[in-house]
Amino acid sequence: QNSFELFGFDVIFDVEEKCWLIEVNSSPSLSCDSHLDNRIKGGLIVDTISLVDPIAYDRSAVSEICKRRITHRKSGSLLEEDLQRILPNTLPQRNGEMPLLGKFERI
Repeated sequence: QNSFELFGFDVIFDVEEKCWLIEVNSSPSLSCDSHLDNRIKGGLIVDTISLVDPIAYDRSAVSEICKRRITHRKSGSLLEEDLQRILPNTLPQRNGEMPLLGKFERI
């Protein structure tokens, strides 16, 4: 629900324009060594972020809360309060709730 994987598919086309799968990479390189890399991988990164749609959060609140939780381990949890501080004006997705997919569809 809160994670994703990105796979890289290496393909080649023969003279008859038939596509052949060479390999699948579970951790593809996103470095850009050429103009073509920039065009392909740049679009891939934009589409991936659009699909994943990460929510905005308060980084300083995360840091402060982590420090507080490490140094002041109390019984009882302030989880709801901490989440509201980290994710202002945001309701976290409930377990089992379908994510918004934008212009993408689940297959």
